[in-house]
Amino acid sequence: MVSLFATARNKATIFSSAEIATIMDFDFSAIFIEEEQVFDLAEYPFAVVQRMGGSPPTSITPQDMQVAFRRESNACQQSLSELALAAKEPLPFSVRRGSVLGILTAEPQVSCIALPRPSAPGAYRALLDQVRSVQTLTQSVLIGPTEHRKGLAGPVIVVLEEGINHEILVAHAAKVAQNINVPILAITIGNSNNMPTLQSLRSYFGDDLVFDITNIRQSDRELLKRSVAAADASLVIASSSGQFGKNSEKALQLLLATKSALLMIGDESIKSEEDGRPDPV
Repeated sequence: MVSLFATARNKATIFSSAEIATIMDFDFSAIFIEEEQVFDLAEYPFAVVQRMGGSPPTSITPQDMQVAFRRESNACQQSLSELALAAKEPLPFSVRRGSVLGILTAEPQVSCIALPRPSAPGAYRALLDQVRSVQTLTQSVLIGPTEHRKGLAGPVIVVLEEGINHEILVAHAAKVAQNINVPILAITIGNSNNMPTLQSLRSYFGDDLVFDITNIRQSDRELLKRSVAAADASLVIASSSGQFGKNSEKALQLLLATKSALLMIGDESIKSEEDGRPDPV
């Protein structure tokens, strides 16, 4: 399920999440959420619009908010119409007003919720708060990329940490990589003695995937950022049970380092794999 908001990056999230949904054999649907708190801003005197050209600021009215939301939701629906035409099947779309968590809580259980990335990096912390909230409702969360590309391109990065089920994360990476015919880059964080080796990964998944492994110390955030940024990945996969799911600062560094979509896989995804139930991501 894709949750769409008033951001310029909805289209990038729609197309990337739709492609991942196809690869993972998911049903796909989208909700545009007119956030109630944003409407509430129109009631405050400090809520103004400052236009270019030296014209004086003007107050924002609820009507202005409604027009802006409808303009963006129409753009989202147009993007979905393009996808539906290419897929030759309808893609459900609805517009709701309320709180993000309230609306998503009312939805049937979904395997993955996709959220668009804000246009301004300064809003990433608020996005991560939103991610933590919706993680209670779903097995995985996908954060959209910064820009729309025609098709996933570039390697799949999988971030492996000590104490996390490595095979499950790499299996999801392998599924995407095999489908779009790209290599996997594994970034291991922590003691390399506790991490899978290149040989073990190749023996587990076969020789058809080209692996590369970069090991990074826990404290070396800059090397992590450079490694992720240099790869120009199509998708980054990490565990929401590890440091990037629990530590906002580290999650922020990972988000700032990549322009690609970021898939955070939760504990329930790992349990369902181990129990032999259908692959949730």
